[in-house]
Amino acid sequence: MNAYQALLAEARGRPFAAIVGWPVEHSRSPALHGYWLRKYGIEGHYGRLPVEPKPEALKALVDFLKTTANACGCNLTLPHKIDIMPLLDRIHPDAERIGAVNTVVKQPDGSLEGRNSDAFGFLAALRQGAPAWQAAAGPVVVLGAGGAARASWGNAAWRALSGTANAPAARPAAKPVSARKNPPRWGPAKVFSVRSIDLGITS
Repeated sequence: MNAYQALLAEARGRPFAAIVGWPVEHSRSPALHGYWLRKYGIEGHYGRLPVEPKPEALKALVDFLKTTANACGCNLTLPHKIDIMPLLDRIHPDAERIGAVNTVVKQPDGSLEGRNSDAFGFLAALRQGAPAWQAAAGPVVVLGAGGAARASWGNAAWRALSGTANAPAARPAAKPVSARKNPPRWGPAKVFSVRSIDLGITS
């Protein structure tokens, strides 16, 4: 029994979604989403789906989601958040700006839309953990260079530049750009003094 067959067996005909990654066995997402499904009496299943970081494996995932009637979509973790984007039918504008997706939603017509909730989660955590933080307060260091990192700096930077989310009042508005079409250029690693950093983000 392969991973797709195992997931279908677990779903037992119910609507389902899954966390997709490589590796993915360590993910707590099934326990988290399973709890809320049970709590609210929602008929459905949330499982795991290991998918290798190969073009043909991602294509097989997309075909599976489209052709399986009770598949609702999936969440994506390392290392698929960027590579899957060209295979999807649509990308939500927010995810396009970020340049990564962590959620694939199956539409009523069977098409697949890529979305990104990492940015929302980052901003919610920022507001909770550092409610007084201001964008002009000092240097921000993001440790990481994958999809979650793009969501952290991309969404925060875009909102700050566009005059929202604790942006300095005097900062001019800027037009959002696509991180997928204009990928970040990562320079050589630098050594920072912790005292010189106003905000540190691990992703």
